[in-house]
Amino acid sequence: MDEHFEGFADYLAYTLPGLHARLEIPPSRFCGGVSKEFRGIDAVVAAYDWRSRWLDENKGLHPSEDWVSTKTSLNMLRKRLIEEMSRTDENDAEIVEEIRRVLEWGGNRNWKRGAYPFLENLGKRYELKAYLLKCKEAFSLDNSTSSDLDSVIQMMNSMLTKVHALLATDGLPIYDSRVAAAVATLAEQYRQTKRLANLPCSIKFPTVDGKFNSVRHVTEVYPEAVGAFQLRYSHPDRNQLWARAKWRLGKLMLMTLEKNPSILIMEGALPSRCHAFEAALFMLGYNPRCLKT
Repeated sequence: MDEHFEGFADYLAYTLPGLHARLEIPPSRFCGGVSKEFRGIDAVVAAYDWRSRWLDENKGLHPSEDWVSTKTSLNMLRKRLIEEMSRTDENDAEIVEEIRRVLEWGGNRNWKRGAYPFLENLGKRYELKAYLLKCKEAFSLDNSTSSDLDSVIQMMNSMLTKVHALLATDGLPIYDSRVAAAVATLAEQYRQTKRLANLPCSIKFPTVDGKFNSVRHVTEVYPEAVGAFQLRYSHPDRNQLWARAKWRLGKLMLMTLEKNPSILIMEGALPSRCHAFEAALFMLGYNPRCLKT
């Protein structure tokens, strides 16, 4: 990390409590719709809306709506997944089942492509548990660099980032298109505030392309943005770039919250505050134009 990484954390620690945003999110399959003006990151978290469900074979469907119910679902999913991973018997099929619940909550659209068949195939070869444990170690926010990720990560996308985040206990965030769009837009605001000619590499957070997120790119907010990078699925280094951005965002969140302990203080421990931070970015990233003042 360099001076600009810490400078960006200082900027966020100072500005997030008074962050001004006007959320205009139309109703959809996964969101009930939000049309409201907010002041401060805590208020944005309070407006969190994710309408998804996952199936518990013992207790039926668990709906998620606001941040409180979503936290309950995520805590249950995390507990179940970690418990299954901690078993001594090599039963990857049970781990696959817990991952399926995570992907159900995440709104997985295609069970024949992407994250699920990739992880399911690892399970069939009895390689899933070992792979996920290696990833968890490489993603640790205690690490000083993300260099291990390049040799470990085999695939990364919006569903897999949820699995890795739930396996972590240190606040490692989900890095999907919404979260990416929000933090990338805030990084551009920092660049303009500091009048930097270029966006420093340490705070270059790539947005993610896709047919469902055409407006989730920095240039949709700031056409004059310098150094903004859209990570396309066809990019040869997509998996490693995505994984590194996810890890750097986790480090940035920790540093920001440590610099300003008042931010999201009601969430409790630092990892929980990180996840609430991520939830705010998720809402802001539905349409990052809401961040333009």
